[in-house]
Amino acid sequence: VLLDQSTKANSPLKGHERTVQYLQRLGAENLGIIFEFSPWVLKICPEDGLKIFTEDLPEVETLPRDKVLQFLKEGFKELAIPYLEHIIYVWDENGPEFHNVLIQLYLSRVQGLMKQYLYSLPEGMYRSSLKLWALKGVSAVPAGQEKGELGQFRNKLLSFLDISTSYEPARLISDFPFDGRKA
Repeated sequence: VLLDQSTKANSPLKGHERTVQYLQRLGAENLGIIFEFSPWVLKICPEDGLKIFTEDLPEVETLPRDKVLQFLKEGFKELAIPYLEHIIYVWDENGPEFHNVLIQLYLSRVQGLMKQYLYSLPEGMYRSSLKLWALKGVSAVPAGQEKGELGQFRNKLLSFLDISTSYEPARLISDFPFDGRKA
């Protein structure tokens, strides 16, 4: 119904913005409806769609964060990081489960981007195991200062590990590679 109404010129729900506003006001008791009707907005306009779960409204702030996170991870994984950043940095969420997941998502992005970076290097500058050999005449860039997304996400990961007091190192230690080979 919402998707159909969003395309009708004379509908009060025309466009995705109206759907976002409508879903934001439903509250936790209608979480199933929110999950049912938000995907089309999340697909066509992810930034606006994320506002369904991050707008500074009482109905939105009281949505069960664990369920929202699971919903996003299952269908819109690229939005899980901005969702977690919002609830942690804006709403001061201190639950260790959210801090742990944000670290794991940052780490996953860094590892994927690092793999791409290493494969982009000229022949002979890396091994198939992704372990860098000494680079002749090339100085290493400090972690988090690499160009592009790799530097951005690596810096976010390092900064978050430094400032967060809510994550659980014992639960995360196995996620961090000791030899640079874990993908």
